Amino acid sequence: MTDISNIEIPEKYFIDPETGAKFTRDYAFVYYIANEFGVVCIPMTPYFSDKSVGENLVRWAFCKTDEIINEAIRRLV
Repeated sequence: MTDISNIEIPEKYFIDPETGAKFTRDYAFVYYIANEFGVVCIPMTPYFSDKSVGENLVRWAFCKTDEIINEAIRRLV
C-alpha cells in the first residue's frame, strides 16, 4: 500500500464524469493516474468501515510480468 496524502491531485479528478458524484481521495487518485499515466491501482476506502481511514491509501497488485511492471514504473517516474 502507498500513502497518497502528500500527492497533489487535480480537482477535476474528484468528480465522476458520468454521475457528477464526488470521489473520495483514493478514488480520485486512481482515476487521475489511470487517465494521466495509464497505470491502475486499487482504492482502499471499500476495505474500511470508517472511510476516512482508507481515503489516503491505495494498493498495488503486482500480478503482471516483469516487463509490464517495469513499464508501469517507467510511466510513474
